[in-house]
Amino acid sequence: MVTVLVLVPGALAGAPQDQNAPASSDFNLPQIGEAGGSVITPQQEFQIGVQIMDQLQNAGAIVNDPQVHEYIDNLGHILSSHSDNPTLHFEYFVLDDPEINAVTLPGGFIGVNSGLILASDNEDELAGVIAHETGHVTQRHIARQIEDQQDNGLLNLATLLGAILVATRSSDPNVAMGTLMTAQGEMI
Repeated sequence: MVTVLVLVPGALAGAPQDQNAPASSDFNLPQIGEAGGSVITPQQEFQIGVQIMDQLQNAGAIVNDPQVHEYIDNLGHILSSHSDNPTLHFEYFVLDDPEINAVTLPGGFIGVNSGLILASDNEDELAGVIAHETGHVTQRHIARQIEDQQDNGLLNLATLLGAILVATRSSDPNVAMGTLMTAQGEMI
């Protein structure tokens, strides 16, 4: 989620490129695996996103003005067409919410609060926030968060089991209690 507006001069006008900057293909970064691929597939993310969108629509949280929707959707697709993976599913919509914020949902659904649109001084500010949210989709941050939570769950369980083991072997109740409290603190 974003709570700060970002100024991106020329975001839609095709900002001039630095001729001395290396091309993205010059970096040759290693592929270390699909983000969240072992936990949730892109198809599962999309299905979850569809369910959330249905709930938002049923709750009346989505602005249904066709002109507003077309503007945000067009702006978002212009930006996503320049992303590192423009073939992903992207769907942009406006939430009826006065807060200055935007949200990325699973499956490439990106919501922009009406308050953000009204608070933006120009299209470049709005485009900067939408581009940021688009980056969450291309990097599969939601899948990464789910994966991290799953990994942390196993680590938390191991920490608690270790603390219980230490506590049961200690004859001092203060050591036992301190060990368990330390484990709980670590999990938090």
